[in-house]
Amino acid sequence: MFMLLPLMVLVELTFILYSRVLHFQRSIRESFLLAAILIAASATIVAEGLGFGGAINVWTVRGAWFIAAAILAGVFFKTKAFSSWKIQKFSLTWSDSLILGAIIVIALLSAIIAFQCVPNTADSLIYHLPRVMFWAQNGSLAYYPTPVLHQLNYPPGAEFLLLHFFILAGDDKWFNFLQWFAMIGSLVGVSVFAKYLGAQMRGQLFAALVAATLPMGVLQSNSTQTDYVLTLWVIGAAVFMWRAIITEDKVSIVWGGLSFALAVLTKGTAFIALPFVLFLLWKRRSKGFVHAAKILGVLIGIVILLNASYWARNMHSQPSHRIFPVNEGSLLVKDFWPQGVIANMIRHSALHFVTPFDAQLKALHDSVFAIEDRLGIAHDDGRIFSYDPVNAFSGHYVFNEDVAANTMHFILGGGMILIALFFWSKEERVYALCVLAACVLLTGLIKWQPWASRFHLPLFLLAAPLIGMGLSRMRAWGWGVGALLVVLAIYLLMIHPLRPLIGNPNIFTFKDSRMWYFAHIQDESGSYGQAAALVRSSGCKNIGLHRRGEFGVSALVAYIS
Repeated sequence: MFMLLPLMVLVELTFILYSRVLHFQRSIRESFLLAAILIAASATIVAEGLGFGGAINVWTVRGAWFIAAAILAGVFFKTKAFSSWKIQKFSLTWSDSLILGAIIVIALLSAIIAFQCVPNTADSLIYHLPRVMFWAQNGSLAYYPTPVLHQLNYPPGAEFLLLHFFILAGDDKWFNFLQWFAMIGSLVGVSVFAKYLGAQMRGQLFAALVAATLPMGVLQSNSTQTDYVLTLWVIGAAVFMWRAIITEDKVSIVWGGLSFALAVLTKGTAFIALPFVLFLLWKRRSKGFVHAAKILGVLIGIVILLNASYWARNMHSQPSHRIFPVNEGSLLVKDFWPQGVIANMIRHSALHFVTPFDAQLKALHDSVFAIEDRLGIAHDDGRIFSYDPVNAFSGHYVFNEDVAANTMHFILGGGMILIALFFWSKEERVYALCVLAACVLLTGLIKWQPWASRFHLPLFLLAAPLIGMGLSRMRAWGWGVGALLVVLAIYLLMIHPLRPLIGNPNIFTFKDSRMWYFAHIQDESGSYGQAAALVRSSGCKNIGLHRRGEFGVSALVAYIS
């Protein structure tokens, strides 16, 4: 835990220092987003630099953070940044304080879960976390022997940050906090966007509350999935692109490009942010084609700079020598025709109306399939759909972080986008169009699959400013909806199927918290324990695990250590 201090100091110093030294008039929330972007970009550069020389180890990583913190501290005191840096004073009404208090309660409950429970998301134990363990073990980011190709060629942005967490802290105790920090940053970004759109403090707080209560977000905020990390970078890119538009500040384009580059490095669905990039270029067209081309060139250059090493590893080591993962292409729609696009979008949308009630599920299933019949679409059309269509919508895992439905937020978001398009100001209408374009991009390009709702997380966060502004204008109705969202969010945190706060068992039940690694496969915890004991007795220091099941080496490494 002590070794996390340099990272924390670096965050704080960056947060304060750049607001002063760069002479860039930003609010405290914008500075917070900028600090997150700079920290993540720095962590990526350090990981790639050390990995290139096979020098990833405790001393080099910790040394890099100590040196960075020392340099920033020196600049901080030399420029006397603190003497001229002031926090803008503001006051909250009791009702606004109530909204902020609800957000804090949700964030604290999620933080308790993140701290108390070990990482136990299925995808994380298959490839997100094992690749971190292998990198730390090998001292390199190079490809290594494994039957799970996701560990090698999937975008590594989130895992780079986890690598620093692991080496700085010495274990995986803090892994869940990456998504938690990403949630906090995303809420900050959402409130900033609401401010840009003209919302008063209550509208900004309502926007953050809407984002904080999103079921998929609530369930993922204390996990080691990567969707919230992606969401933070998408929000960061959109915020600074929009800021560049309304202030004509050139530096904001760089920060927005850097955040977009981090999104590309984190997940393939980063293209959700493209509508905001295109809108920036369209607005700058008035200054000439050359000016817009220069901006595009800068953005492309930043993306290439941050992703070049990862792409190079894929090109060098994949059989097809492709930049992108060879196994990721199966997620993309193969053919585009009007009926197919509409059918895919309908199925994506229907995921947010899944409930635990069998009668409702049957009605949903029959309705969607009836629409597909009218469109002339086969229910198992592999060009637009993935996986068995027989059980297309299942309510058995409706509260799981992989498939959770966001029913209320979907209805509110769709309604507010339509209202904004027809009745709100021009700026709000343009923003709603950008969000709508992002929705069409994702649901039109990514094949439907039963757990596609987690890909929608950034879309809901982008829609949150509109929902929050709408709720703030509804007065009594808005307060009622907000209260209902808070109750549902707290309920989900309490009964989280993988990390429950209450019930039997819950995250406080077991003396050995490592038992929660096996929340998905409780019957196999004994075999992992025996394997760990065998490895310990052998004296081997470098280990791997090859098995036909889903789970990787992460839980076994935890048992050994």
